[in-house]
This record gives sequence, structure tokens and C-alpha cells, in this order.
Amino acid sequence: MSSATSIPSTTNPHENASTNASASMGKKIEGVVSGIHGTGGQIRGQFSNVVDTAVHDVEGQALIE
Repeated sequence: MSSATSIPSTTNPHENASTNASASMGKKIEGVVSGIHGTGGQIRGQFSNVVDTAVHDVEGQALIE
């Protein structure tokens, strides 16, 4: 049996740096989107609380009379 050695597909260090920068930028964008999503959830919850207070519902369900 012969053993195969791994040869990198590229030896250009600039290409690897570009790939790493892209991955880093992707993680930053993911963090921003996650923060926006969390903020949206908070706004939605606050809006629901305002509506519940307006209809005098303390349990989070609108009263039907």
C-alpha cells in the first residue's frame, strides 16, 4: 500500500487571508442579524404588553365579553 500525502489546493497566502476575512465578516453579520432578531422579539413583547394593558387583560389573553 502506498501512503498519499495531502497537498494544499492553493499556496497563495493572499487567497487564504481572503477566505479567513470572508469567514470573519460572515460571523460579524450573523451577530448583527441575531441582535436585530432579539430586538424584534423584545419590541413584539412590549407591544403585546401594551395591548394587554389597554384591554385590561393581565394574563395576556384578550377578554371577550
